[in-house]
Amino acid sequence: MAKYAEIKNGKVVTISFDPRTGWPQVPDTVFPGDFENGDGTFTRPTPVVSTTQIDAERDRRLLETFEFEGRIYQCDQEGQRNIAGAKSMAADAIALGAEAGAYDWQRL
Repeated sequence: MAKYAEIKNGKVVTISFDPRTGWPQVPDTVFPGDFENGDGTFTRPTPVVSTTQIDAERDRRLLETFEFEGRIYQCDQEGQRNIAGAKSMAADAIALGAEAGAYDWQRL
């Protein structure tokens, strides 16, 4: 199916599949927001992301959950304390001779 684009000031504003728009036909890879290069090609703009947005996304992900061996772990402050406690217990188990992959010490 042919794709048509309304282009204003070199920028794709709208996409249509209706040839009656009178807009030029464009490749399937063109989307609103793309820029026309003047040679029949189009460029997708690079998103501008601030350091504040990056920090906010990092913080959001740090508070999410993750799965390990079928169990879900929380990463909020309480979850982080629990993980730190498990790390301490694991270190003790290793010091007492626990073998790699043996998690029996978790139930002590």
